[in-house]
Amino acid sequence: KVVDLDRAQRFLDSDTVTRCLNAEAGYKEYRFNVKLPAWRIDPEIDTAFREEEVILQGAVDLAFVEDGELVIVDYKTDRVKAPEILAERYAAQLMLYKDAMEACLGLPVKECLIYSIDQSSAVKVYQK
Repeated sequence: KVVDLDRAQRFLDSDTVTRCLNAEAGYKEYRFNVKLPAWRIDPEIDTAFREEEVILQGAVDLAFVEDGELVIVDYKTDRVKAPEILAERYAAQLMLYKDAMEACLGLPVKECLIYSIDQSSAVKVYQK
């Protein structure tokens, strides 16, 4: 009774899941710790601290390898009128995930997606 079965089925039938199932490799809940220059976390940081290294920790919901490059998928449960709102809201987070995954796995990221559970659709945040 807790799970919306129609919504779950739409996810399983989605292009995102099809691509993941056909991928060369996949990473679920991939945890990372990377050092990044402080300006990547806060672009408005004082110039004296811009190049200081900070540690970023996080977990990518899903990443998979397609044609030798990574596709990152972040799930969002926010209730929105359109999935594009999520792209605007979370673009900075996905760009940090992009940098982290490239550093951790040594593969270029070709695409970052947000999959809206509420809207049952994916929206691109980044495409190479």
